[in-house]
Amino acid sequence: MTTEFKTSDACLEGILMHEEPFESVSIDSNRQQDQSENREMDILSIYDALREILVDHNQNASVQLQHQLKRGSFSRKLLIFEAMSSLMIPLAINQFGHFLVNRAIGYCADTAQHLSGAFVLLALSPVGVHVVSHVLDGPEVWKIQVVRELLQESLLITLTTQHSQCLWHKILQMRWTDPSMPLEIRESIHDALRGRWASFANTETGSTLCQHLYDSKILCDMDDGMQELLQELVGCVCDPWGVWVIQHLLEHGSVSIRECIAQCFIVSAATVSLSSYGSKAVQCALRYCGESFQNQYADVLCRVVRAGHDNVRSGGARRPLLVDVAATQHGLPILSLLLTTILRAKRTHLVDIIRVNASYLRRNRSGTRVVQLCGMYAPRKIKR
Repeated sequence: MTTEFKTSDACLEGILMHEEPFESVSIDSNRQQDQSENREMDILSIYDALREILVDHNQNASVQLQHQLKRGSFSRKLLIFEAMSSLMIPLAINQFGHFLVNRAIGYCADTAQHLSGAFVLLALSPVGVHVVSHVLDGPEVWKIQVVRELLQESLLITLTTQHSQCLWHKILQMRWTDPSMPLEIRESIHDALRGRWASFANTETGSTLCQHLYDSKILCDMDDGMQELLQELVGCVCDPWGVWVIQHLLEHGSVSIRECIAQCFIVSAATVSLSSYGSKAVQCALRYCGESFQNQYADVLCRVVRAGHDNVRSGGARRPLLVDVAATQHGLPILSLLLTTILRAKRTHLVDIIRVNASYLRRNRSGTRVVQLCGMYAPRKIKR
């Protein structure tokens, strides 16, 4: 006897209902697997691009990743950030990688956390310094982090390194909501430069930074650093870089600072006036230190000095300092300025000294020009 089994409609519906979830689970698992594989492939492609930047110095790889950070999807950007996080410092000091790091910081300022502890290293790098500068354009929390690292480690090195000058100029111009930061910066810089201010001002980087420190009130008139500069004033004013600091103090300093510099120029008139760099500061002092200095300086020039002085031309005879200044190439600008500003009686006295020594001065081109200049101020005879 044969038994026939018939499947009811209800049973079929039950089977179908149980089969559909299994099919959907299989599809979802395949999708997840595909997505995982795609994600791994994306990460590998990003790492390959980073390797090309760091190892092969491939500019195109950097440009492509920058474009993806700018135009790519959110998930793509996250993958790039994830891949960059462990390589942020090597990228920041790379010729083409630092552009990518700057792009990442511009997109998310907190990316700077991966550079924490390495800001001094970056500040000393010719390309890494641009990354630090970009961080300083961000939120104040990261500005404070950068500044405190620079203040704590190798401060004197970063102050004197050419690459990091742009950072200090930016830092000195910042306005802080944290009131403790300006004082912290001031104290740290003074501690680092104590006893070194004069030698620091006589360097290319130090000369520029000293001027910025004075403008930003980090260096003030009553500070020990200012006293160090004034004590070594002659050495600074005769230096090709230090003279710019002295000229800046003459142009923008207080009356008391100008008076101190002016008195030093009077005491050391021969050394300063006969220096090719010091003469520039003398011209500046004649413009900014007033009539009193002009008259005192004219009196000093008229005094007789020994010809064997270190900074005076040797010739055996004793003659006024004015003659030796007139015989130098940089003496003409000083005398041109002096003759147009001093009183008439003193001007006449200066012209008479030049005329008496005209034969000596005509031996060189500079002296000849001074004689011609004084001829313009000589009294003319009235024809009868």
